[in-house]
Amino acid sequence: MATSAGKPTVLCWDSPAVPLSVLASRVGTEYQIRRASWQSLLADGVQATTPAVILIGFTATDGCEVFTVINRLHSSRPDIPIVIAVARGSEATAIAALRAGVKDYFKWPDDEEALVGAIRCLAPFGASASDATP
Repeated sequence: MATSAGKPTVLCWDSPAVPLSVLASRVGTEYQIRRASWQSLLADGVQATTPAVILIGFTATDGCEVFTVINRLHSSRPDIPIVIAVARGSEATAIAALRAGVKDYFKWPDDEEALVGAIRCLAPFGASASDATP
């Protein structure tokens, strides 16, 4: 797992509707929050840096593009948990996400506290990537 001074990395791909930048203030200084575009995630974002968790934020209108990224990430690195936060999501979106390999699904901003808890659970401070994945 990539760390910065012993901090687990949370690799984030966010959208304007789901500003994951607030996550940095919510999880405190225990984690390094690193932003990535979907292009860099597909190209080498996961290979160059082994994050403890990949966090993807999107709206329902981003669906097809997001699921393409999720499928490819999960296929190439099934050991890294993927968590998504969706603005205006639906039950169908949640089911599609879980089928694509997502570890957990949250509605934004309704489940913000649960999202922070999931990050802390999946990437405990000081644990390796293999330790963080149940």
